[in-house]
This record gives sequence, C-alpha cells and structure tokens, in this order.
Amino acid sequence: MPQPSLVSRVYTGEVHRSLAQRLSPLRWRRAILEDIHQLVDAAPIIREFVSTTLRVRYQTSVLGFLWTLVHPLLILIILSFVFSTIMRFEMDHYPVFLFSGLLPWQFFAVSISTASISLLTNQGLVRKIRIYPMVFPVSTVIVAAVNMLFAMVAMFILLMFLGASISVHLVLLPVGVAFLLVFTMGVALIAMTLTTYFRDFEHIIGVFLQGLFFASPVIYPASAVPKLAPLLAVNPLSWFLAFFHHALYLHTWPSPRLWIVASAVSVVTLWIGYLVYKEYEHKYIFRL
Repeated sequence: MPQPSLVSRVYTGEVHRSLAQRLSPLRWRRAILEDIHQLVDAAPIIREFVSTTLRVRYQTSVLGFLWTLVHPLLILIILSFVFSTIMRFEMDHYPVFLFSGLLPWQFFAVSISTASISLLTNQGLVRKIRIYPMVFPVSTVIVAAVNMLFAMVAMFILLMFLGASISVHLVLLPVGVAFLLVFTMGVALIAMTLTTYFRDFEHIIGVFLQGLFFASPVIYPASAVPKLAPLLAVNPLSWFLAFFHHALYLHTWPSPRLWIVASAVSVVTLWIGYLVYKEYEHKYIFRL
C-alpha cells in the first residue's frame, strides 16, 4: 500500500533498534533521501503554515505586516540610545554595527524559542493525523527567516539615512544568512526534542537565550571586551555574526579560518540535530 506523501513513516518496529543500527552508513543515505522527499511533498503544508502564521500574527494590528519593519527599528533606536548615550559606548557608526548583529540574533532567538514548542503547540493536529513532525520546526524557522528578510529592507533604508557605505562585501550577507540558517535548523531540532520530552526546557531555553544575547557580540564588538575573548571564541554565534559585521560594518573579507569554522560548525550542528530528531521521530507521539 503506498504511503501518504504528507504523513510520517508508519511504525515498523525500528524504534527499538539503536540509533547506530537504524542510521548505519548503509541506511543514512536512504533515510536522508526519504526525509528530503517528505519535506518536498510537505511543501504545500509548510507554505500554508508560514502564510497562516504571518497573517494571523499581524491581521488585527493597525500597522499589520509593517511591524516587521517598525519593530527592529524601534529596538535599534532604544539600544543605540542606551549604549551610545547613557552608557557612553564610544564607537564609530555604532547603530550600523548594532543593526548588523541584531537582526541575525533576533532570527536565531525567535526561531529557537518558537521551534522548541512547535510540536507541543500543534499536538492536537499530530494526534489526529500522522503528519511529518519536521514540518513544524521547519515552518517556524522559515517564518523567522521571512521576518528577518523584511527587517533587512528597513535596515538598508536606515543605513542610507545614517550615511553608511555599501561595498562589494555585501555579497557576504547571503553567505552569513545561509550559515546561520543551517546552524539554527540543527539547534531547533534539538530544542524541539528536549522541550517535547521535558516541558521545563521551554523556560530554560528562554533564560539560556537571554544569557546568550549578552555573551554574543551583538551590542558590543569582541575587541571591546577582551575579558570575554575566551567565551566569544567558543560561542558559535560569534562566528556567524562576524559575516554580517564584515558585510555591513567592517567592509573586509573574513579570514579563511572563519570560513572553515563557520561552515563546519553549521553542517555538524545540523547533522547532530538531525540524528537527535531521527532517534525520537517515532516516539514524539507518546510524549504529547
């Protein structure tokens, strides 16, 4: 009997096998190709989730979808005032630096916080039909990415008013987005699994993201806080934010080491997230 295209695979008893057995080198390729096929088949469902989420979020507000442009601008104004006026954080074109790190950070934080509870939020739907679980974290990450892209429009408008220069290094922007997107998807799969199994992680993740914000070079350059250099060196977000800083603020090319580290960390994180997802794919339903 052919399998429905938009549902998860039927349980075959493999849940009792170890992860190494189920994803041995001989089975990896088939599992990955099957999941890619599932995502392609689920594209209409993902598109509907994304459009519905964006429409519902802004349909009752006066400004509507314009909030994707206004919100980051208001945050930028507040943070720029606090750190350049009240706290006297001296730095040339500080708003440009702030915006270049703020947008990717917001994308990451929103993606993880919403993806972590995406399966729980849609548990009613999961109980009714055998829908492919990866649809939910993928949809939430795409929603956050769409918001970031629209916010970037506001960013470029603001940069023109601030007199910021635009250089050929702008080509680094899509590279940074790609690396961050891959990394975020891996973390999202891990966060969804942890929160589905342990509800307390919904609150732990919120606290963790708050601390990670201050441990990342979003509101300050790494050179301004040498005491935090060891922490920033092991913070993956520092490597991804660096591409945005190079593209919009520094106007320089990243070092070969940064390219290698960022690409390796993003791919490895996605792979780890995928392994975690595959380990619990058939068990999620028992935790809802």
